[in-house]
This record gives sequence, structure tokens and C-alpha cells, in this order.
Amino acid sequence: MHMYQKIIAFVMTAAATAGYASAASYDELLASAVARDTELAALAIAEERAEIAYLRAVSARDAARFELAIDGIEAGSAGSAAIVSARPKARVTMPRGVSIGVEAPVAYDEDGFCVRAILNASVPIRRGPDETVTDAAIAERAWIQARWARESRRLAVEKELAIALRGLARAEASLQEAIRAEAKARRSMEEAIAIDGASSGGTALLGLERELRVKASERRAAESSRSSQRESLATRTGLLAPVSVDGLDIPAIDLDASLPSPESVPSARLAAESARIAAIDYAEAGRRVTLAATVDGSIGDAPSVVSGAASAGGSSLGAGLALEREDVEARAGLGYRFGTGPTIGGSVAWKPRPRGERSLIERDRELVLDQARAEETKELDAAARAISELEYRRRELKRNMLDLADDLRFAAEQRRVNETWLDAGIVSDTDYAEVLAFEEGAKALDTEAALDRVIWNIDRLLLSGSFTSD
Repeated sequence: MHMYQKIIAFVMTAAATAGYASAASYDELLASAVARDTELAALAIAEERAEIAYLRAVSARDAARFELAIDGIEAGSAGSAAIVSARPKARVTMPRGVSIGVEAPVAYDEDGFCVRAILNASVPIRRGPDETVTDAAIAERAWIQARWARESRRLAVEKELAIALRGLARAEASLQEAIRAEAKARRSMEEAIAIDGASSGGTALLGLERELRVKASERRAAESSRSSQRESLATRTGLLAPVSVDGLDIPAIDLDASLPSPESVPSARLAAESARIAAIDYAEAGRRVTLAATVDGSIGDAPSVVSGAASAGGSSLGAGLALEREDVEARAGLGYRFGTGPTIGGSVAWKPRPRGERSLIERDRELVLDQARAEETKELDAAARAISELEYRRRELKRNMLDLADDLRFAAEQRRVNETWLDAGIVSDTDYAEVLAFEEGAKALDTEAALDRVIWNIDRLLLSGSFTSD
């Protein structure tokens, strides 16, 4: 075997055993890193719980509520006669306040069954504040945030992996640079002996030997650094064998991919959701007055165990208005009881607030809304700056990609030419080892740049909110 072939074998073997010849693909490394990330599992649970909370809040806001109860179950006696009575009732409340209720007090005594039917309904004319509207908006934002947290963590895991792989590629480039420096020092010593006739033990040769020893020590340190990087990656991904970057199928990235608008950046979107919730809450709080029309009617009567006599019975109809606000409740109604004639009734309740409290509450609500809008503006500005930074990085990556492609072509040509010269005896084995190290270093730098593009794309996805699926 020719000496330069031995050198090639040595360099390739060193690369395979210390930094190259990867057995795992990029996707396999990523899948392993994702599977080992305990935070993702916790975030997935949090997302599911947030979704359930949102669905419950929407149901509370939009679904009709049905209540069924049986009150007043009583048993007693009147003389020797037993009396049993109960008061079953049902109510349906529709979204936005429409309510219909039915009651049917029933009793049984020696004379048989006695039933009284009562119907009442309430239809809002002016809707008051509804907490379920705000609660649903808050729950929706929490769900969006939980989903973004999980999906962004998935991308963060990939980014951490790409950064670690980039560090390994950088360590490989540093090692190849150290190999080149050692080869140059060795060549200087060989030339001093062959051309200048430096003698063993002479001052000049001893200086060159010291330089060679320093470069050899730096090369060993670079090898150690690369080994540490590989072992760290193996621990991160859970692989038994050390991770390497040679031939790694790094995803191709489209550097011309569109960048997001500031409004679509997740942090800005969440701030916009907070502002929307604040606006909803402010609008609901502004609904201080509730006005509803009521209708009721009854027919029949039912005995009472407590009184031992029939409760006021007969048929009746009625209609009225009910007004509620923070400090006043008022009700008025007209009715007609068959057999006795028309009736009129009403009630008023006043619950005064401390002086000035209402104006302070109003001002605080305004400030909450203003603060949410200011936060939204701040997040939009931050998103615009982040997008500008992405654009700058894209230009740098494009320029660097062209430069590295030219370097790779030059390194390949250098190796081809020097291989021919080595066969012809024009260059030495040491010269050729330096050329090989130069080419391997160029490859490592190209891998590092490819991983830089992957990291840029992950940052783009994090800003755009366009997440990859698990």
C-alpha cells in the first residue's frame, strides 16, 4: 500500500471512529429526542385538560340547562286520615336568559289526589352581564396557549438537537483545523531537515519539535472535545453508539419560504386574544341593567300537611316586569285570580354602594382594557423585530451557502490535484494529509451551515405558528 493510501485510511478511520459514519438518520435522532422529553408528555396532558375546560365553558354559555327537583315531600295525618304531599318542579333555562319553569304540587288524602299546576316564564328584554361569555373566551385563550406550548416545545426539542449537532460539526471542523496545523508543523520540521540540513539536537530543530508537540497536543484536545460532544448527543437521544454527522440526512430548507406577519406570531396572537377578552369583559360589565318580562299561571289546589288545609287554590294568570341592576331590584306585575278578581303587586330593594365605588370600578375596568391593548401593541412590535431578524439571518445564510459551496469545490479540486502530485512525487505524504484535513474541514463547515439553516427554519415555524405534526 502506497504511503498516501495509508494516510487516507488513517484519516477515514479516525473520522469513522470519532465523528463520522453516522448509523442513525436525522429523523431517528429527532424521534428519539422527542420520545425522551418528559416535558412534552406533561404539556400534552395540560393541553387536553385545557380543551376539556374550553368545551365545558362553551357548553355553559350555549347549552340549555335543565333542572328537575322534588321539594316538600311531607307525610302526616288529619285525624285518622293520612296525607302525603310533594312539590315536583322542572325548569329549562335557554342561553341568554330565557327561562321556563313548571311546578306541580300534588297531595293524596282520604278524598284522593289533588294537583295544582303552576307555570312561569321569563323572557329578557334587555340582557344583563353574562359571566359565561367571558369565561368561554378565557378558556379558549387558555386552550390556544396550551396547544402552542406543546407544539412549540416539540420544535424546541428539535432546535436543541440541531444546536447540539451543529456543535459537533463545529468540533469536527476544529479538529480538522488542528490536524492541518499539526501537518504544517510536521512539514516545517521535515523541510528543515531535508532542505536546510538542520541537525538533530540543534536549536532550530528543537524549536520545530516543540511547535509540533504543541500542535499535536492541540489536535488531541480537539479530538477529546469532539468525543465529548458525541457522547453528550448520545445521552440526549438515548442511543447506545456515539452520534456523528457524516452523511447525516439533514433536511433541505427552503430559504425563500415566506415569513409570517406580525399579527400571526403566537405571542402577538395571544396578546390579541387577551385584548379581545378584556373588551368582552368590559362590554359585559357595561350591561348593568337587566329587564325581563315574566308570565305565570296556575290551576288547581293542593292540601298542605303543615296547615292541614288546602293551600290557596284556584286558577290565576299574571304578567309582569323585573328589573335588576347593581344596587336596585324592582318587580311589578298584574294578575287575575279567577273567582276573586284582578291583583297588582310589586317589590323594590335598594342596596346602596359606598360613595365613589362605582366610578373607581369603572375606571379600573377601563385601565384593564387599555393595558391589554398596550400589551398587544408591544407584542406586535416585538414580533416585527423578530421577523426582521429572521430576514437578516436569511440573507446571511444564503451568502454563506454560496461561499461554502465554492469552498467545497475548491477543496475537492485541491485533493484531486494533490493526489496526482503525490503519485508523481511532487508533494509529500504530510502535504497530502493537510489537503485531506482541509477538505474534511470544509465538509464539516458545510454541515454546520446546513444545521444553521435548520435552526433558522425552526425559528420561522415558531414565529409563524405553523407547527409540524408529531
